[in-house]
Amino acid sequence: MSMWSPIIGKFKGIPIQLHWSFVLLMIFALAISVPLFFVLVILFACVLLHEMSHTLTAYRNKVPVEKIILYPLGGGSLIDSDSLNPELEFRISLAGPVASFIMGFAFGIAAVILPGGEIESFIQIFFLLNILLAIFNIIPWFPLDGGRVLRGYFRKKYPFITATKKTVMASNIITVVFIIGTLVYAGISTYTITYKEFIIFIDVFMAMFIYSGAKSEMELAYIKENTKDLPIRSLISKNYILFKKPASLREIYDAVIKYHTNIILFKGNGGYQIISKLPAPNINALNLNMSSKQNSMYYKLSLPVIDYNKKVYDAFNKMQNTNLPIIGVIRGKTLIGVISRQHLDSFVSLHMSNISSMQAK
Repeated sequence: MSMWSPIIGKFKGIPIQLHWSFVLLMIFALAISVPLFFVLVILFACVLLHEMSHTLTAYRNKVPVEKIILYPLGGGSLIDSDSLNPELEFRISLAGPVASFIMGFAFGIAAVILPGGEIESFIQIFFLLNILLAIFNIIPWFPLDGGRVLRGYFRKKYPFITATKKTVMASNIITVVFIIGTLVYAGISTYTITYKEFIIFIDVFMAMFIYSGAKSEMELAYIKENTKDLPIRSLISKNYILFKKPASLREIYDAVIKYHTNIILFKGNGGYQIISKLPAPNINALNLNMSSKQNSMYYKLSLPVIDYNKKVYDAFNKMQNTNLPIIGVIRGKTLIGVISRQHLDSFVSLHMSNISSMQAK
């Protein structure tokens, strides 16, 4: 669904992407209520500024950031936090909640100073959203900011895998307490049954989402621990087609038939691009007279790349962040191959199974 998640701008050269679910939500809100649409715009601004603070802290410390992506109820700065030292992980993770607190207090002061009216109401919404965003993210839930702050603290004393285990354990305890607290609140409150059911549903859904995220982080930590010394060289495939200039659909289909691969790459715009989807062949598309400039019938995405000397976990993490099933491998500035998600997952699964077998013995 990357093609439906538009890039709406850049910050320090880092793309800012609006997730397709956010786009649909804003269209839906505009259709049913203009005030609701403006509230979502405010939420969007709050989340964007929160994420930009993470990105700016990483940028100033020369930490690469893949992109900023904004979801309906949150966002993410795609930073390889696993490769950070504990101090940097702590500071980058804390930057977002601190920024939200600062913005919240600033809007709170403005709401007190300004006279009443619609402007004051909107400023109060800014105040509440930023304070709630900060509080929610400072709770040591993993993989939210608070959880990463806690792991950064633990990493000052323990190895990465141990710090992650302790953070996940703390996060799971908070999740259990949160669910119990929700059930107790619903039991003693005097609200209607419908309202209680709604609160329980939302809170349990959120708790399960956090639990799932913490579990994924633990799995990633195990993968990193057991693949950190494995080079990516054995995973590189040459099974792709590279066009160094624009090509017509006829030229692309001829190459696919000749080389028996559906991985089609283009070189240009300072990097490499991959065709995400080709239309079904038809007489018009395969017309020999079709100009190579008429290539709007296929959609190209920027191909993420990784250096030849990186490790297996680096490639795995890169694919997690970019959400694409393939990455390019470069030596210097030259593309020397590709790695597919299917091949990478199979390799990691087999390697982890071998380790489990040896440990069992």
